[in-house]
Amino acid sequence: MRMTQDANRRHIELEGVLNFRDLGGHPSRDGQAVVWRRLYRSGELQCMTKHDALRLKEEIGLKSVIDIRSAGEVKRQGIGLLPEVGARYYGVPFTGGKDTGSSEERFRMSSSMGEVYWLALQQTEMGKKIAEAMEIIADPENHPLVFHCTLGRDRNPRRNAVECPGRSR
Repeated sequence: MRMTQDANRRHIELEGVLNFRDLGGHPSRDGQAVVWRRLYRSGELQCMTKHDALRLKEEIGLKSVIDIRSAGEVKRQGIGLLPEVGARYYGVPFTGGKDTGSSEERFRMSSSMGEVYWLALQQTEMGKKIAEAMEIIADPENHPLVFHCTLGRDRNPRRNAVECPGRSR
């Protein structure tokens, strides 16, 4: 029963943002658990509505966003209403020194998410980017924090993120 309760608490329903989830409650190696309402993951944020922005600001108190999309993806898709939330924005593209392709392109070339991550890890700058993101996450001044990309588990890779279909702004 506890897993069901935790699963119900984990998902934060937003109008324009897919898969906004609390990472709290997951067990750590030392028997502790990740603290609730401190660290989130989500789909792309550029489709958030004004109502979403208000909730992220007032209910969640979001202080920081780590955007791991490539520079090209950010340029094409933008960051939407994120400035209205008032959170610090950290662009930490999980790509090499130059934009060697979007997450969507790597997704199409791969047969599984494991392969997508494996291809990303082949880029020489990935270790530096992971360390940079972990330093941001480790700083309690940045909490609550959300990190996001364009694609990933439970998200639709075919959605045209720029148009945000079916979502009013």
